[in-house]
Amino acid sequence: MAARLACQKGDDSFFSNIKEIREKIKEIDIEKNSQEGIFYGRKLHDLIITTANNTFLSEFYKKLRDLAALTRNITQKSVLIEKKSQESHLDIINSLEEKDEAKSESCMREHLRITCRLMVNNFYPSLFEKIDSKD
Repeated sequence: MAARLACQKGDDSFFSNIKEIREKIKEIDIEKNSQEGIFYGRKLHDLIITTANNTFLSEFYKKLRDLAALTRNITQKSVLIEKKSQESHLDIINSLEEKDEAKSESCMREHLRITCRLMVNNFYPSLFEKIDSKD
């Protein structure tokens, strides 16, 4: 929902910042520097949530961001997650630049779904297989 709202509320500064973040994300070699991917991914998410300007979504985002940081530090296996995130972030940025509200929200939902699944897989690989078999 925050991506949809950011798409609606984004001004010239927002779209200029999105463009800069896109260029940085495209340049990152995740294999060599996943931390840079994490940095720019967080910058993208922060920009989206700030632009959405919704108190409820901001509070939810802070909790989700803290949980993701905690699990990332525990697993130390963020390369696969960051590769998928890099792809997802570029899709999100493209949909935002197209000013496609529905696609922006859909891309963000898909990004979060994939990231959560990969995080679960890091902790409980056998559970992940069970989840896949139910899809």
